Amino acid sequence: MSDPELVCCDCGMPAGEFEDKPKPNCPGGLYRCPVCTIDYDEEGARDEAEQYALENCRITSKLPEYDPEAHYAVTREEFEEGDKESHTPNALLAHARHNCTNYDELIKGLDNMDGADRAYYSAIRKRIDKMICEAEPSIGLEFNDDSEPA
Repeated sequence: MSDPELVCCDCGMPAGEFEDKPKPNCPGGLYRCPVCTIDYDEEGARDEAEQYALENCRITSKLPEYDPEAHYAVTREEFEEGDKESHTPNALLAHARHNCTNYDELIKGLDNMDGADRAYYSAIRKRIDKMICEAEPSIGLEFNDDSEPA
């Protein structure tokens, strides 16, 4: 694109920097860069994605329970050596998400470079995590797996 006046209607990126030929996808026949298009599509699909997650997310088997007495978090060195088994609320949440729900089935085939798919992935993950935490309060979100139990 050689038109110096042609810029993304959201972020102002010059069209000459777009990877693909820009398509008018903003009001008034203006253009949106690929990154802003993904964000725009994600925002537009959010309500539908949240409703889909509400209707389709399921716990499919018994959830594990966190035992504070058995708390164990692998060190960075142990992880790099292949030991990936921790017993923390966050580790159990991840285990439950992938092994005790239909999460993997629901996100299969979603494309991170597609805005609508990103909205679905986010809504599914949030809904599954909320369902797990509500069903098994001992499992929770941690910001740091290296922390000691409370």
